Parts: sequence; C-alpha cells; structure tokens
Amino acid sequence: MNLLKRRGLTQRRFSELLSERWQPITGRTISLQAVGNWIHGRSVPKLEPIELAITIEVLDCSLTELVLAFEEIRKRSQSKDRIK
Repeated sequence: MNLLKRRGLTQRRFSELLSERWQPITGRTISLQAVGNWIHGRSVPKLEPIELAITIEVLDCSLTELVLAFEEIRKRSQSKDRIK
C-alpha cells in the first residue's frame, strides 16, 4: 500500500502502531497477518469509527486517500484472480 511507503512504515510497524492506539480505546489489536491480508486484497477491514480515525491519523492521510488505496488494492486483486 502506497500509504505505508509514504510514511516509511513496514506492515509490522503499522500493525504495532494501530494496536498500541486501538487497544486502550477499543480493547482490540490487529495482527501482522490481518494487515498483510488488507495490503494484498485478501480481506477488507471492518473498522469501528474510532479505529478508522486512528488509522487515518497513523497514515497521515485523508479518508478519501484511504478509500482510494483500498479500491486500488481491490482492483489489483480482482485482475490477478482473472489471470489465474
């Protein structure tokens, strides 16, 4: 995901940052595997509004940028599935 690259974050660090910020508020954490699934289009995150806000803050992006990033991932994933 270009948003991670833009911030200089690895998938591991991104999952750590989200978990550190989500856990005190929602009690939830996120695994490295879940982040990898998002990035490779294998799943779409189902986030609570506060988790979405924190994710946007961590990535230093707008809601529109985040939505467009996931849409790009979804399209790439679908075209890979057609090739198989």
